[in-house]
Amino acid sequence: MTGDLWDHTAVTADSKLVVSLVVGKRTQEQTNALVHDAKRRLRAGHLPAIFTDAYAGYEAAKMAAFGRRYPTRAQGRAPRSILRWPQGLAYG
Repeated sequence: MTGDLWDHTAVTADSKLVVSLVVGKRTQEQTNALVHDAKRRLRAGHLPAIFTDAYAGYEAAKMAAFGRRYPTRAQGRAPRSILRWPQGLAYG
């Protein structure tokens, strides 16, 4: 059947080197595996280029893997942090 298997790929933006490749059904589990594997393989601070074909699952996976936590303090409340999209992370 068409569309049953996908090549999920993450490449470096500057050299087009394939950092991670996951082959399988287009599921959130496969998406998470690709994004977290790419993060593990890249040097700290480097961000991959991942082309999503508009699959909504990538946004959550990228935020979980590459999102940055920033502390917030509201008067009279316990400190907590906000997860923000890192500057320079391409999503398309």
